[in-house]
Amino acid sequence: VFGCVLRKGVQIDGCSDIGRIENVHINPHYWQRSGHPSIPQDGKDRTMDTARYMMDNLEAFIFGRTDWQYCTNTFVFAAKVGYRFVKTGSGACNGQFSGIGADAARTCVLVDGIQPIGLQVTNGEFTSFAGDPNTAIVTAPEASGAAQFVNCNFWGIRGRLAHLQGNMAVVFSNCHFVDVPGETGAILAENGRLSVQGCFFQKPGVAIGIEPTVQAAIITGNLQPGGLNVRNG
Repeated sequence: VFGCVLRKGVQIDGCSDIGRIENVHINPHYWQRSGHPSIPQDGKDRTMDTARYMMDNLEAFIFGRTDWQYCTNTFVFAAKVGYRFVKTGSGACNGQFSGIGADAARTCVLVDGIQPIGLQVTNGEFTSFAGDPNTAIVTAPEASGAAQFVNCNFWGIRGRLAHLQGNMAVVFSNCHFVDVPGETGAILAENGRLSVQGCFFQKPGVAIGIEPTVQAAIITGNLQPGGLNVRNG
């Protein structure tokens, strides 16, 4: 599926063993290039006007209750939230997400609620510069469970790489962080448990901030110009 979506892209809920999403790409240019009669005929390209609306309103992929979800080769350009995980009356999500991307998002991945089994994200690509919070990964205070990000690439980040507020176990392994924004930590952990291993922070700055309320953290084998900068509370 390829298309321009303004408010909600794909929403999954009430799905048991097992959900599959493959090859879904959302981008504002699909409308402008479609030849549809709804396109303004004044010759002006409205792609970025459409993109701005999407950055303020679009939740591209929303996952409620879905067991053992498979999500492969999905992408969104211009979104308020790229991938959102919520707990509904039916339950929440667990699954694996491979080759996913969110570009020009306010938040690339937002975890409000998941199953304790957790999420596995592999080969993801994320940029967040569309507006507040300009943060790639956000876990909400009420979130619990586990989330693993392996071999992911982060760039174009204006706010933070990750803001971890939930009582979760979050792993970043073999990831590449081009930008290191945020004086209190590009990865800011305020709760739960954190593991950052084998990652490369490409620029100087406070790479990781660990608040006193964090239960435990493993930070090992990472690289950053001038040495890894950790603010350890």
